[in-house]
Amino acid sequence: MAMPAADVIMSSVGSNPVDLGASFPPCPTLSASPPPPPPTSTGPASPPPPPASIPPGFQGVLMAVSPVDAQGKFVCSYSSPFIEVAGYQFDVQNAASPSTAVTLSEAVSAFPSITAQAGPQNTVIGFSLSGATLPATSSLTEFATVTVNTAQVPAFNGLQVCVQNVVLSDSTATAVSDVILPSCFGGAVSPPPPPAEEPIVGLALTSVAATGLFSLLYTSNVAFSGYQMNVFSGATPVELASGTSASAVSFLDVSVSSNTVLAFSLTNTPVPIATTVSSLADFVVANVQQFACVDNLCLSGN
Repeated sequence: MAMPAADVIMSSVGSNPVDLGASFPPCPTLSASPPPPPPTSTGPASPPPPPASIPPGFQGVLMAVSPVDAQGKFVCSYSSPFIEVAGYQFDVQNAASPSTAVTLSEAVSAFPSITAQAGPQNTVIGFSLSGATLPATSSLTEFATVTVNTAQVPAFNGLQVCVQNVVLSDSTATAVSDVILPSCFGGAVSPPPPPAEEPIVGLALTSVAATGLFSLLYTSNVAFSGYQMNVFSGATPVELASGTSASAVSFLDVSVSSNTVLAFSLTNTPVPIATTVSSLADFVVANVQQFACVDNLCLSGN
């Protein structure tokens, strides 16, 4: 299976990396430095931040909800560093048992210029007839207190509720698409998941020795099961000596024909991730050239 999603950095050792997605230029003269190491994950290493925190780069609206108190009330808060919120609507759900309906008796706005209403079932809305907004703020700020129906107060005392189906609008009456909602456990805020690490494979060739020997080196943050490539010297195909290739990965079979290299595993064992520069294979050119480079490179996924 081909692995087109992986970025392949093919470099002549010691030169600037060459992206094989573009037309392949004549190979530069090689030196002896390794290919660049694969990047490390940029995902957060710490647990999710508390409700008052905003993930780095976040420009939307964060919401948090307190547990229900003995009077059946819970507080709704928001943090919005860049957006003024002109209106809101959301449904309240039972966090412990989503199938159990929540009914509300009232909602009181923390901002006199914003009207908050609850009901008749589990919906809360907030709006302004004067064009007022919830101001932009980077701190977690209360915007409404909501009360569950009197008959449900004993059952909900101390429990957590969730908000769903949230619709927010900004001062231009445009829907806010970037919203972080409280989870259904303790009001904690769940930030967006970290971006998936991009698969990158770095490849390089060593200089061709006087004996015609050169090596293919690699680093990779993803395993792959094989590769195919053509070897050139500038625009001239390089004839590889038959039977002189040697794979540094024991389970990978390497065969050469003219200037084409094909490496594969009959056991479907992948080439492992390599965070340091490692050897893939050694080759010998039939006629010693000053340098070698590759084109038409294809990697197969694990």
